[in-house]
Amino acid sequence: MNRRRPIILIGQLSTESHSFSPVKTNASDFTVERGQDLVERNQATRSKLSGFISAARRRNAHLIPALSASARPGGPVVQTFYDEFKSEICKNARAGGFDGIALDLHGAMLTEKLDDPEGDLLEALRQIVGDQIPIAAGFDLHGHITGQILKNADFCTAYKENPHSDIFETGERTFNSLLDILDGKINPVTAFGKVPMLTRGNDETTEGPLRDLHEYARALQKKGPAIIDISIFNVHPFLDVQDLGQAVVAVTNGDPKMAAETVTDICGRLWRLRDDLVDHYPSIAQTIKRIIKERDKGPYVLADMGDRVLGTAPGDSTAILRYMLENDTPLRAAIPITDPNAVDAAVDAGVGAKITLKVGGRFTPSFDPVEVTGVVLYLGNGEYIFQGPFQAGVRGSLGRTAVLQVKNMVLLLTAKSGPTQDPAAFSSQGINIKDLDFVVVKSGNHFKISFAGIAIPINVDTPGLSVFRPSEFPFRKARPFYPLDQIDYSPTKVSVFTGRRLEFSK
Repeated sequence: MNRRRPIILIGQLSTESHSFSPVKTNASDFTVERGQDLVERNQATRSKLSGFISAARRRNAHLIPALSASARPGGPVVQTFYDEFKSEICKNARAGGFDGIALDLHGAMLTEKLDDPEGDLLEALRQIVGDQIPIAAGFDLHGHITGQILKNADFCTAYKENPHSDIFETGERTFNSLLDILDGKINPVTAFGKVPMLTRGNDETTEGPLRDLHEYARALQKKGPAIIDISIFNVHPFLDVQDLGQAVVAVTNGDPKMAAETVTDICGRLWRLRDDLVDHYPSIAQTIKRIIKERDKGPYVLADMGDRVLGTAPGDSTAILRYMLENDTPLRAAIPITDPNAVDAAVDAGVGAKITLKVGGRFTPSFDPVEVTGVVLYLGNGEYIFQGPFQAGVRGSLGRTAVLQVKNMVLLLTAKSGPTQDPAAFSSQGINIKDLDFVVVKSGNHFKISFAGIAIPINVDTPGLSVFRPSEFPFRKARPFYPLDQIDYSPTKVSVFTGRRLEFSK
């Protein structure tokens, strides 16, 4: 007898927010796709949605594509956009005709009114579909995971790698687990614990303490089929929300005791690592001196750590540009700066024009603009496709752009706080990285895998809204947490969710 194909409603809401950013994330910042367009535009990418699509094809599941909305990291999302998104995807859910829901969520989104919009969305969907329709969600490992999220989803998982080289695989895992629930192969029980601390830069999983911790988690999973998944959430550190901290989520096949013990174990290990998860970067001066000394080894790619657009900063820093000008540094460089006013001035002047204008310092309160004189080399719409491997095939947007030649540098002026962690952000705007001594990116981790074999990475200590120094931010709701507060830490209180109901706490 042929079993009916499972029918799955899929959707995406993905952006990362900064509580202290002055730049709100508006409706125009989101890329929105609906219906079959969602499938067609994502099937050839390496996104979570493409992971859904791939798993559905292999397991003969039928997709109902609802709504996808994704935006670059930034300030809190305007409430009206979130409300409209929630209303539309809930309308899709009310239409029925599906067996389960798979969602691509970030986990560290804020709106003007909500500290946990992902939890709010999942709760709304649960109220619509009841307890009989399973919901699975895949998250970024920097998500702020809450009881509201886990109470309303049957299966939640996160990336295991930072830089995020396993986004597609996370999508596949999310979707396959949902189908396994429908097939009766697994009965997921989820345990959840928080550790009141922040990592401070030394949080890549390819080296250092988190590599070892993730290897330990993988070893636990390999011991037997009871543990389905372990996710370690190194929370986005610029959220002023209650219960901020590292989170561990363990999913077992019907074994609440094992799930709780796993979470307690890994949370304790995280706490013991709290002073090892700190990184120290060279200054701008030290970095430039190194490049001058080792110029023949380049090109280099410099991470502007204080102004990381992928870390929710606006991208308007002039710190590296100012150093280059004040020291009359002879290096050839490309520096991206978010400044819509400067782009407008370049557009008005036209390609080939020599102009004097102030650039940068438009958004971050502590930044000042720098006056430059240069020649407009290129004007563009800022659209490009990521080469990857981070988000390969996904569309990127810098807004309108202008490339300005200033002495031995080219400034990539962008109207939006666009992602520059991918070489295509530069090559698409007529900038040849091979002709340069270094290029600056607004990313701290993911650029390393995208620029591998192209440029030598250096993380640089710069000022801005994405520095890993929590003492520089006015946290209120998130306190107390380490290192701002001396925490009398005891074994983490573990909540266990089974059947979408909170059964007990340990």
